[in-house]
Amino acid sequence: MGKYYPSNLNKLCSLQNKCIRCTFFADSRESSQVFYKLLDILKFENIVKLSTCVLAHKIFNKSSSIPSLFHDSLRTVSSLHKYNTRYASKGNFQRPKVRTNTGKFTFVYAASELWETVPTNLKRLSINNFKKHYKNHLLKYQS
Repeated sequence: MGKYYPSNLNKLCSLQNKCIRCTFFADSRESSQVFYKLLDILKFENIVKLSTCVLAHKIFNKSSSIPSLFHDSLRTVSSLHKYNTRYASKGNFQRPKVRTNTGKFTFVYAASELWETVPTNLKRLSINNFKKHYKNHLLKYQS
């Protein structure tokens, strides 16, 4: 979970688009974007973002529904130092330093990078409200 090479999942995304078109009996060359909006469903890459951010939300709010092993995987910047920087005040996680491209595809790096894009007002919501509002946020900006 986290990030992925787009070339590895192109077949899966194409299959999702094909299924959407079949649902509406649309031509195979027609854009499926309109149908995603009609059905209010997320594209595959946004489903991955939502799943990653839900787990990051549980870690951020120290939920008891996940194993304690995950609580130590992501640390907020405000827990590392007491300086009130903009980055720390937005509730962001410390992003680990990576030396290779493979390191950017780890969960810790991908989750900390994605968590920065979550609006600050959503980060403190309950898990159910977070899922609903973040899904709406993703749907709004889905292209």
